[in-house]
Amino acid sequence: TLIIGVVKAMQGMSWVMVLTVTVLYIAALLGVKLVGPRGLLTAGGGEDYLAEHVNTPVEDCFPDMYDAIFNMFKVMQMDFDPMKPLFRWAPITKYIVMCYIVVTNWAIFSILTAVVS
Repeated sequence: TLIIGVVKAMQGMSWVMVLTVTVLYIAALLGVKLVGPRGLLTAGGGEDYLAEHVNTPVEDCFPDMYDAIFNMFKVMQMDFDPMKPLFRWAPITKYIVMCYIVVTNWAIFSILTAVVS
């Protein structure tokens, strides 16, 4: 009966993992599209602007999708080092990241606790 209980818990946890990966992907996609190297908020003047300002520290927060997902995973684990350039560039993003932390840590882990117990 112990094995059956563990298997049932793992089935529920798989949906929590799907939800977590989906939230990570959406957050990383928003970061890349808004603040990445060709983001809407950082690319202001076309190709000439991009050639001169491709490696700004803010764009290093979300350089591509893979690194952005990893950086958002680190932020989910309360490691804010990847986001420090973003916080200096636009201090309001601290509150956006705070909302992200509430969703990823509190809400998703509350769902995980409810599924397992």
